[in-house]
Amino acid sequence: MYRMFQAQYQDDTVSCRKKCDRRIKTATSSAPKIAKYHETSEIALCLLRCRKDMFGDHQTVRKMSTYHDLEERKPYQYMHICYYHQGELAMAVQSAYTFLVANPDDKDIIQSLNWYMDRDGYSDEMLIDMERKDHEAKFMNGAEAYDEQDWGRCVHEFETSLEKSLIQDEKCRILCQDKIDWSVVDGNPELEILLASMRSSVIRCDHNCLYKLSNINGHYVGNLLAAHFEYLHYCHFKCKFLRTRDGHEVSVEI
Repeated sequence: MYRMFQAQYQDDTVSCRKKCDRRIKTATSSAPKIAKYHETSEIALCLLRCRKDMFGDHQTVRKMSTYHDLEERKPYQYMHICYYHQGELAMAVQSAYTFLVANPDDKDIIQSLNWYMDRDGYSDEMLIDMERKDHEAKFMNGAEAYDEQDWGRCVHEFETSLEKSLIQDEKCRILCQDKIDWSVVDGNPELEILLASMRSSVIRCDHNCLYKLSNINGHYVGNLLAAHFEYLHYCHFKCKFLRTRDGHEVSVEI
C-alpha cells in the first residue's frame, strides 16, 4: 500500500506539472515583467486546480525531513519487523533488504537480515528490492549479459536502461519542484530573498538527481550516463562491426 501510494503521488505530481507546462503560454524574454508575473500566476492556478483534483486537501509535504525519510526508505525499517511478527517471513526479508540497499552500512538491518536468513523457510529468492527502478533492473541485466558475453542482449538491455534513466532523471527534476525547504521562509521578510532561497533548494535537488539514479542495487556506478556508454561501445563492437569490402559495407559477427 505504501509503495502504491508513493508511486501514485509521484506520477500524479509529474502529470500535473507536464499538463500545466503544455497549457500555459511561455512569456518571451523581451516581454515586460508583468507578463512574467502573469505566466507564473497562470501556472500556479493550473497546478492548484490539478493538485486539488488529484489529492484533495493533502497536496504536499511541508517537512523536508519527511522527504528524506522516504528517500532513505525509512518505512521499511519498521515494516520488516511488523511483517515478521505477522508471520510473513518473505515480506520481512524483502522489506529488510529494500532498506539495506539504500542504507548498506546500517548495522541493525544487517543483523536483522542475517537473523532472518537463519529462519526455517528462508530462501535467497526472498532478497528482492521492492523499490528497484526499471533503469536499475535493465542496467543489472545488461551487466549480466556482458559477463555472459551475450552481446546482442547486452546492447538491448543497456540501451533500454539508458532510455529509462533519462526518463527517471526528467521525473526526478520535475518532482524537485515539489521539494522546497520551507524552513527558508521563516525570518526572511524580503520577497527576492524568499524566492532565491526556495529556488536554491530546488536546484540542489536537481543537481542530485543523476547522482541518486547512479546507485544501482546499492552500489554507486559513477557517472550513470558514462557507465552506460562504457558498456555499450564494447558490446556494439563485439556484436558486430562494419568492414568495407570491395566497396560494400559488410556486417561481420565477431
